[in-house]
Amino acid sequence: MKGCIAVFDSGVGGLSVLKPLTQLLPFEDFVYFADNLHVPYGDKPVEEVKNYLFRSIEKILACQPKAVVIACNTATSLFIDELRKTYPDALFFGVQPAVKPAAKFGNCLTLVTAATSKNKNFLALCDKYANGYAFVYPLPDAARLIENNVSDEELEKYIKDALEGVILSNFSTAVLGCTHYSLRKKVFEKALGNLPVMDGNVSLAKYVKKRLTELKLTNNAKLKGSVSFVLSNPETKEFLKYISLFNF
Repeated sequence: MKGCIAVFDSGVGGLSVLKPLTQLLPFEDFVYFADNLHVPYGDKPVEEVKNYLFRSIEKILACQPKAVVIACNTATSLFIDELRKTYPDALFFGVQPAVKPAAKFGNCLTLVTAATSKNKNFLALCDKYANGYAFVYPLPDAARLIENNVSDEELEKYIKDALEGVILSNFSTAVLGCTHYSLRKKVFEKALGNLPVMDGNVSLAKYVKKRLTELKLTNNAKLKGSVSFVLSNPETKEFLKYISLFNF
């Protein structure tokens, strides 16, 4: 695992970041770490999330990766700055909702976890880039439903029920502020009446490639890289789920 690019999430959501990373950096080895024993993070108390996250990061850094991609919006918004201060020798990247590009089109409905919706760093990001055009709306159970692989119909019903009373015609775009949501982007589009949906996953992958290239950390060997999975709940059915969803 030494020299790999580590991708971390509480569950399957980060696969929506891993996919474009492997496409843009095909010669790199990736290890996807999921704390699926404690998924999702978005509905848990902040200190509990911190304990789970830092415990996982300690294990990841013991493998000596060249970079760590935090592919969890909740973990990024809450702790990316603290991770960088605590482990100054490690190279961290964090996913951010696509509020900035979405706000260029007008009002954006920003769908996030409960924890992210209350986080001051995330709200400051919205104020900085959206200038009042980002309407932040938490979906407390969406990540859990996606992690449990519910049907498209059940997820669509949940989204519609959760957004009852929200006038969708007031918005130009919707931002998916949780990487779990990106795995079911088409369901969100349908539930939102075909409102254009955006996330920051591909932009993050492009930025990772740019920075690794600038730092001369990319793998120059022209051999296709590998993808491995490390799960805190290592049941066989869990591994099979992750491998299957990676090819979504």
